Amino acid sequence: MFEVKPDMILFDYEHVKNDLERIVRRIRMNAFYKKTKICCYKLKAHTGTDELLKAIGVNNFVYPEDLLNNPAEEKVNIFTAILDASLMRVLAKVAN
Repeated sequence: MFEVKPDMILFDYEHVKNDLERIVRRIRMNAFYKKTKICCYKLKAHTGTDELLKAIGVNNFVYPEDLLNNPAEEKVNIFTAILDASLMRVLAKVAN
């Protein structure tokens, strides 16, 4: 991960739920990754868990209903809002 320095990391909560808190805390403690956005895909909202993850550094949550109930244009907007800054950074590097 150090060599790539991603602008965004998307975790599947169901896959890493037992270790997600530890992983997020470890990433957030490293100043090198302070601009990296952390997103979490969850099957359903849970106030307690979501608030804890948000407090330790998860920036965005994506739920299935966000993807299924919205028109196609809004589906794209969910991810473009997350990826917009990352894309601009890449384009700036290419332009120089």
